[in-house]
Amino acid sequence: MSVDGRLRFMLTGYYPRFKPLMHNRGSLRAEGLQGHISPIYFWQLKYFMENKGLSVERIDTNTIVFPQSTFKKYLHKVVAAVIRYTIRNRNFPDEGTLSDAMLFGDCIIIEASKCRE
Repeated sequence: MSVDGRLRFMLTGYYPRFKPLMHNRGSLRAEGLQGHISPIYFWQLKYFMENKGLSVERIDTNTIVFPQSTFKKYLHKVVAAVIRYTIRNRNFPDEGTLSDAMLFGDCIIIEASKCRE
């Protein structure tokens, strides 16, 4: 969901922390590297949580990350503005997905609680 993740996927076809396993299936284990196999998007996770009776209370991050380069920092801010504009213009629900935590965070932290009926 982050700007960095979206840009990396657009340019490489892979998200950060997701390595291409098709070339050498054992390469991650052989090199002692850690990686994910497939991403779970926020909307999928939210759906799974709601199916199990949980509701999202808060979205946060472990740290906000901006590139060091002035150009890349500017690019990320422009892309974030476009994402925010597009989501709002299409009347999609926000749910915190337009927050700095979601767009510039390293790891997203979702706090949820059991729904009371």
